[in-house]
Amino acid sequence: MRWRYLPVALCVLSLACGGKKSEGPDKGGPAAVGKPAVAVETPSPAAEAPKGTFIAKFRLGPAFGPEGTVNADVSVFRPGEPVFTSFEIPNAPAGSKVRVAWALLPDKKPISRQEAPLSPDKPAVAFKADSKGWPIGDYEFEISLAEAGKEEARLMGTAPFKIVKEKLK
Repeated sequence: MRWRYLPVALCVLSLACGGKKSEGPDKGGPAAVGKPAVAVETPSPAAEAPKGTFIAKFRLGPAFGPEGTVNADVSVFRPGEPVFTSFEIPNAPAGSKVRVAWALLPDKKPISRQEAPLSPDKPAVAFKADSKGWPIGDYEFEISLAEAGKEEARLMGTAPFKIVKEKLK
């Protein structure tokens, strides 16, 4: 009579203990402890695009490629070699202008300044500096954004570069 209740007791114990462990999706072993199966199956949310005004696709180099952007990112130039830059400023307010300055360090004395309008349809801009007559040394390229109707420009970023007597190969 006692043995008649044994199968029922085993079933109850089996259910109470969680029954058979499921196989994990990766290596056929037990599922990870403390990690619900739903979390494994739910895809992670897509990353949101950055909000606000920022610099993207920045490059400094010796030439423009076929699309009008710098295609080889370098930061060391020879005397007299032109210095090209291209970048985007997405989400810029309509009517904004990009202002750039090429400055000699350490005093950040501007050697050249340039400005270009920024179109909301095409946030990419490109600039070229003729470095003829620039001394050998350390430089900084500075990007600022002047919003429509404002004379004061907001600094967006800087990038260092050098003019050296001979480039290393």
